[in-house]
Amino acid sequence: MGIHPASGIVIDVIDMEDATLGGNRQQWLSYLGASSSRIEMYGMSNGVGQMVTDVIRALGPSSLDRLRIWGHGWSGGQIVSAGGSANAAVQHWAGLTVQNLVAMRPTLLRLSPYFSPHAHVELRGCNVGQGASGERLLEGLASIWGVPVQAGTVVQTTGRWAGTVVQATPSGALTCETATPVGTRP
Repeated sequence: MGIHPASGIVIDVIDMEDATLGGNRQQWLSYLGASSSRIEMYGMSNGVGQMVTDVIRALGPSSLDRLRIWGHGWSGGQIVSAGGSANAAVQHWAGLTVQNLVAMRPTLLRLSPYFSPHAHVELRGCNVGQGASGERLLEGLASIWGVPVQAGTVVQTTGRWAGTVVQATPSGALTCETATPVGTRP
């Protein structure tokens, strides 16, 4: 299994249990436009495993250029399928968390061959990249997936990044940019 030869796509994973996201479904869908494929996640245990399966299925013959995950977050955690429950994200694998990163590694590695050479991942929850826990999560995911992983350090809203954006690369390097988007994205 290698990277698919066709051009890459953008996939947005949206935690529909998050009242801010699911409650404003039409607003989010219009914001994201037609430029991405969308995967709507609902409350479930092992939401991370389901997300990986759904992303691979959605790719078809394409590779993945950008994976954006939208949901609540905290320093070192990005919810995928648990609304605002950090507890469920950790205990039920309903989110990407620094606490579960080692245990989730085999599941997360399934995505690695599907990323294009210039791909990156955006964790769009609030505060995900903040502090030492945020940096450990980003570094761990970048190492597992072999692509840069980015997250904000303050409260995020629809649209452009707010505040400082931290990026970890597969080599372990960390960079920050303040009040500007990293890379090319809306």
